[in-house]
Amino acid sequence: MIEIPGTQLEKAAGEITSEAGKTLIGAIRRRLDAAVAVRSASDEAKAEEIHRDIAHEGEIRRRRDLEEERRHQERKEIAHRVELTELARRGMHRIEEQIIDEQRRLEWIASRSLGIADSDPDRDNAREIPDDWLKRFFKYAADVDEGTILEVLAQCLAAAAIRSRPILSPKALDTLRFFDLRSYHMFAFSVGAMAPFEYLPADMLESEAAKFSVDLDLALMVELGLLKENRQKFATFNIADMVCTFSYDSGVNSEFRVYQLTYVGRSIADLMDQRAARLSKARNSGAASEELIKLQMSLGLNADLVKSLARYLIAQMADTGDCDITVRSVSRGSEGESFSARRSLPIDEFPLAPMQSLDFVDANTKELARFFLTEFEDFNRNQLPYLYTDDERRKYLKSNSVP
Repeated sequence: MIEIPGTQLEKAAGEITSEAGKTLIGAIRRRLDAAVAVRSASDEAKAEEIHRDIAHEGEIRRRRDLEEERRHQERKEIAHRVELTELARRGMHRIEEQIIDEQRRLEWIASRSLGIADSDPDRDNAREIPDDWLKRFFKYAADVDEGTILEVLAQCLAAAAIRSRPILSPKALDTLRFFDLRSYHMFAFSVGAMAPFEYLPADMLESEAAKFSVDLDLALMVELGLLKENRQKFATFNIADMVCTFSYDSGVNSEFRVYQLTYVGRSIADLMDQRAARLSKARNSGAASEELIKLQMSLGLNADLVKSLARYLIAQMADTGDCDITVRSVSRGSEGESFSARRSLPIDEFPLAPMQSLDFVDANTKELARFFLTEFEDFNRNQLPYLYTDDERRKYLKSNSVP
């Protein structure tokens, strides 16, 4: 339970100076009291219905019992009325506690969102929040009682008041209210694991969760509409200003199995960490930049991660058909060198060794490229025949896992 002094929301509103904050204050005044009033009226109607039902039932029993034995019924009626009065009192108390609890949570979200909006770098680029969105937001927010999710909802409300920030879709809002602490931690881990890249090999995401003892239920993440499993003919990975593409021929019956965030998952992830949104924008520009490299490094791109990525790609491609592999260097927004190779069956190695001669301007990229490409170069060709089954792939990955 989040305890809130009665004047906290008013105090927070009094300290707001930004345009986004002022827009939020107006939105909160328009909808918050109305949302609570509607809910209160509904609950009062329920209480009144309880009273009517109790009175009706009591009257029927009273008449029936009076016909049997008036004096005996009078004694029973006294006891019964005491019991019904206590029942009605408990029902009214429950409704009152529910209203107070919901009001506390809604006011906490509103107060917290004002502070977030007022400290946003783009706080003076405000927009009006649609009434239908606000109505839906407060309706869903009233059902949430987990503190971590309340913080995400506060970020969501603050973003809605800033023109440059995305406004969460109705589907994403609906998904948020079904989060509990377990599903939130699953999602947060998935977001963090995939943050440096657009997607990850499916086995790698599961293995990373096991490595850090995370209870990851991928079926639940898919059911909630946060993650999706794709099977695709190509896979592209940006590692700083190195771009690696693996592509199967159209006639080859092989695919890469990957997990990535859905639109709903991405929109919620962007609320949780704005760096992910900036990285996605930088990646979509098609050119490497200092910002892209800096964001990737801050989101966990390191030697251990690129080694693991290489090993999972090796495991996925071990028993597959012809695959074109291209490694390209991109230097500060301009096209750099590229190297292409074709990996065909039967093979005893991955022909990526010459790619280490590529000229990478960024020092971080040089180091990461060396780790990534060396995994392919050092792959033990004698192990290849034993990677043709899922069990053998798992054994290979386990025996070659990063400490």
